[in-house]
Amino acid sequence: MIIEAEYEEIQKSPNYDSGYALRFPRMKQFREDKDEADSLGKVENLYDSQ
Repeated sequence: MIIEAEYEEIQKSPNYDSGYALRFPRMKQFREDKDEADSLGKVENLYDSQ
């Protein structure tokens, strides 16, 4: 099951293995059209483009 999340921003965080955290996350919708979650590389690109 893939869930699409909305958030205010992505921030660096030493508390998580990925090194990132979503600020004010909220569930947007279930994604039945996707088979796998986004990669860490995608998160890094989103962080860099903020």
